[in-house]
Amino acid sequence: MNPKRQSQHKVPQVYLKKFGYKDFNNQWKVSVLKRGEERPMQKSIKSFTAEVNHFDIESDDPQIPRMFEKMNAILEGEYNNIVKEIDQDGKLSEKSVAYLLQFVAVQIVRSDKWRDQIMEFLGPDTRRNFLHMIIGHVLTP
Repeated sequence: MNPKRQSQHKVPQVYLKKFGYKDFNNQWKVSVLKRGEERPMQKSIKSFTAEVNHFDIESDDPQIPRMFEKMNAILEGEYNNIVKEIDQDGKLSEKSVAYLLQFVAVQIVRSDKWRDQIMEFLGPDTRRNFLHMIIGHVLTP
């Protein structure tokens, strides 16, 4: 069963940790410089770029609402293995290339700009054409 409220990160914690550090309380932090500011702020990776239920998908089917998050967890679980493989071998296996390509694509999907564009495509005036374009090949004999 999914928790009712889940903190979901636009930028994965596993990725942010490569740029972060542990503070004196053993909490992961990242330095962030806000545009226009002179000094960076120290933000907790646990809360940085996180929003509650941000990637949930509305559905009556109980398996669907957190489907995107579950897929992300699988990809993020491979991230450190990919980095380790590059460090050790200087190249990637086919499996790691496949995971890395999916990871990059998911980062694009997580961006606000992309999500805003898709929501615009799913508006009442454009939904039919958009869905026909992306699944039309499935409907055509």
